[in-house]
Amino acid sequence: MNVFVGVDGGATRAVALIAREAGDELARLEGPPAVIRTQSPERVAASLAELVQLAIAEAGLPVTTKPACLCCALTGVGRDDERMSVERALATFAIADRLLVTTDVEAALADAFGDGPGIVLVAGTGSIAWGRGPQRASGRAGGWGPRLGDEGSAWAIGMAALRAVVHAEDGTGPRTALADEVAHATRVDDVARLVRWTDVADRAAIAAIAPPVLALAPIDAVAGAIAKDATVALAALVQALVDRLGPWPDAVPVAFAGGLIARGRPLRDAVAERLRHTPGRPPIDLLERDIDGARGAVRLARARHAS
Repeated sequence: MNVFVGVDGGATRAVALIAREAGDELARLEGPPAVIRTQSPERVAASLAELVQLAIAEAGLPVTTKPACLCCALTGVGRDDERMSVERALATFAIADRLLVTTDVEAALADAFGDGPGIVLVAGTGSIAWGRGPQRASGRAGGWGPRLGDEGSAWAIGMAALRAVVHAEDGTGPRTALADEVAHATRVDDVARLVRWTDVADRAAIAAIAPPVLALAPIDAVAGAIAKDATVALAALVQALVDRLGPWPDAVPVAFAGGLIARGRPLRDAVAERLRHTPGRPPIDLLERDIDGARGAVRLARARHAS
């Protein structure tokens, strides 16, 4: 019996899914994040190998089970050198007959639309859009990391809130209730100490400021402006791919994933509304179900095995 493993690795966690060839799930297990931007390829590979072995045990399979193909869909492997460095490191563990390392957003696209056309927008700690057009052309927008991109992401919202608090303290920006929310999220009650906290905080800690900012947005002008800026930035990623990958014969299939815009999350409706009312562009058809990156990674693993 062939089994396949898909791993969806983001900035806050990795999820491994074990499935049979027919696609039915055997086990799902969560592990620590595996991000090449903050860890060496060897450390990422070791963490992934351990997670896969634990997931195999969770499925009740013999410890000697070797998956027919392992697909690791990870944040931060958008360039060939990054992807290949993880593949080489994983190969040393000999944990699967075949290996595939790709981006987490490509796995999300596979789960949302299979090998058909569509655009996936992922907005969590970071942000990126990935799409495939009606003529099979593919492309991305965003995903350039915290220094050059991640517009509209939880990290960007958290950074905007931190800046707003210190600007309010200086008098160079408007007063805002964000000061209390930031103090609670960071456990730093002195604005002067925020400099040190921000210097040492990782992306996940800064991204954790986003939920209280968005909760405050309806009643605080500064928080509201931050939420609006994030909405505009995320919609722009999709709009760029709509233009680049078209023409589209009908409505553009779009899916949302990630902690900010998945079903029931705070910016989903606002981003969808902006996309639906953009003059000069085709309408969107938003996929109304959860996107599962690990399931998409299994689909890619099965396709690689069959090729």
